[in-house]
Amino acid sequence: MKLRRVPYSGSTDSRIVDASGEDIGRISGDGPQAVIAYPDKLAKEVVRSVNHREQLIENLDKAGEEIERLRGKPFPLKTTDLRPITRRSDTCLTKVLLRRSWEDRQFEWLVMGEAHLTGREGGNKGWTLKAYLTSGVTDFEHDSAYALQLPLIGVELDSVYYHSTHIVGYVDPELDKNSFRVPVPDYNPMKHEGAVECKECEKPHVVVPEGLYCPPFNRGLFNAVRGKRVEIHIGPVVPKDEDDE
Repeated sequence: MKLRRVPYSGSTDSRIVDASGEDIGRISGDGPQAVIAYPDKLAKEVVRSVNHREQLIENLDKAGEEIERLRGKPFPLKTTDLRPITRRSDTCLTKVLLRRSWEDRQFEWLVMGEAHLTGREGGNKGWTLKAYLTSGVTDFEHDSAYALQLPLIGVELDSVYYHSTHIVGYVDPELDKNSFRVPVPDYNPMKHEGAVECKECEKPHVVVPEGLYCPPFNRGLFNAVRGKRVEIHIGPVVPKDEDDE
């Protein structure tokens, strides 16, 4: 292949081109100190890549700053009282106490009426604490709608006393978007603007909007409680004047 130099005007650098004039390389400098550089086209691609890398680094730095900011402002955990929207709250009481830290071991996280604790594949793949919305509330397919679905692992019976069952476990850190359906305070899909009353059934009832068959997934809440230990107390409602504790 026949190559030749084509000097840059006003510079000691030269282009190396083939017989057709296509850039093959570039010589920077002159004499013994001269070095061969990239062809112009490739050089531009390298510059663009370097610039893009710098932009990526800048974006990662910004993301890191945002993560640190969020770590400095943890999700504001509050007690969520679901008794007004769950079944048989007048006679059944379920509490979920969360161990937020070694010092804060029994934060009253969830309060509800009637609850169900069911095993996924017989408990081999964990358990799920569930509570239905008040009787008669369904989705558009007339399936009973849920107020809560909390996936758990490591579930064990702790004790039974005063006719109250105490269970311990851990919030499943892996099952999130499709399984962790826990609301925050003031959740009430029956009051959603899309909720309607079904009058076609023998007994009229509320139909919640599509997508609210279960509470929506809350990433911030999930990250705040994933993997944490919980104590679940399930028992009857005891009048205050009869409370033996």
